[in-house]
Amino acid sequence: MVVDTNGSFMERPGESPDALVLERKEHYTAFYGDANGLRTVVADFVGPGEVSLGELYCIYSAAMQLTPREGPYGLDCPQSAGGKLMGLASYDLGRTEAPALCALHGDHLEISLPRVVDHLERRGFVRRREPGLEGIFGFEMRPFVELERREGSLADERYISLAGEAQRALEGALIELARRLHAETGSKNLCLAGGTMLNVTATTRLLEDTPFERIFVQPAANDAGIAIGAALYGYRDILGGRARPYLREPYDTCLGRRYRDDEVVDAIARREGQVSARRLVSLQDKSEAILPRLMAGEIVGVFEGRSEFGPRALCHRSLLALPRDPAMREKMNALKHREWYRPVAPVVLEEDFADLFEAPFASVPFMTFSARCKQAVIDRAPAVCHVDGTARPQTVTADRSPLVHRLLCDMKRAGELPILVNTSLNVDGEPIVETPEHALDAFVSSHLMGAIVIDEHLVDRRT
Repeated sequence: MVVDTNGSFMERPGESPDALVLERKEHYTAFYGDANGLRTVVADFVGPGEVSLGELYCIYSAAMQLTPREGPYGLDCPQSAGGKLMGLASYDLGRTEAPALCALHGDHLEISLPRVVDHLERRGFVRRREPGLEGIFGFEMRPFVELERREGSLADERYISLAGEAQRALEGALIELARRLHAETGSKNLCLAGGTMLNVTATTRLLEDTPFERIFVQPAANDAGIAIGAALYGYRDILGGRARPYLREPYDTCLGRRYRDDEVVDAIARREGQVSARRLVSLQDKSEAILPRLMAGEIVGVFEGRSEFGPRALCHRSLLALPRDPAMREKMNALKHREWYRPVAPVVLEEDFADLFEAPFASVPFMTFSARCKQAVIDRAPAVCHVDGTARPQTVTADRSPLVHRLLCDMKRAGELPILVNTSLNVDGEPIVETPEHALDAFVSSHLMGAIVIDEHLVDRRT
């Protein structure tokens, strides 16, 4: 099932030869696949006067002005607003019920734009400027709707409650769609894609509250994942390929290029006056150099091998820290210039996951679900435990993430709870770093990062 903010557009010719008129756009699409191929089960579309489920989330974000950038719905940025709203919604602790904004008519999920705006206007978050919402698409709403400028803190109950109702609305609609798909197909397995499915609270609810027994969320569920579909379509439908090597190998998100050692050395040399470096070849050498610094409360950057494909860092472009001090979350958010309510994620050994978290799954290598923290995590790793007692964990193995796996094993041998904070290696709204140059720029620009490991080189600030 694919659920995105803005899916494929369906257009018709306009009055002039070079003009197109948008008639409708894709809302959600579901396919059923077996040995005979794929067939479309449902293809739902949004028409004028309606919004998609992902757009609904964006409109709520805009009403709370979670990002300072101008976007199609107000002060919002669809690329980052979803994660922010999900983080803030946890402070509601499930108290606020979802408003009746989503209605399923057969396979069509109707979300009326006028009804959404009226609801938010009654709650004092927006004001209609003029009529006409019935004939436009959601991303055209700016001239028709004025946002009430936020007064006070997002910690105020009215904002937390609004975030909570947005999350409940999303979860409720997705659960209903998934239950209908199960009734239609009888499948035990569900694959999810589309940027909306990066909401780990919602994907976990789907696993808990629908008959599906196994759920896979494409780690690059946002628009980046289109590249996978394009490649498969070209291989299978255009070139006639039928081999499926991906069925024989574990799925791997690390699809970036591997940088040569001389490229790393050159990047370090260009910052000779700012940094110093020493070579650490073995995992043992790296762990012996990094672990004492983590234990002392430092934040250490890790740049290891190929970069990840998708929006989440999975220990190849990461910032690591020890989570035993609850203030580490604030320190990490300060380094990344993130809001106070944003959680940080834990990374643990796959074999230790069940001892530390309660969840309807045994491993989560791509951070695509949430889990409930057990008491040991709450007591000994409070920085990774969100306000509602959950976390967005990653499980690692020696083959997927050799360095972080070794660090966790050495922590365990030293009597520490084997959990590390893991968040993406980027600062101040920049993308996750890709090259050694990018990694060094991030390190030099942030005094809160104690050191960074770039493949075989431990880099410190020159004093």
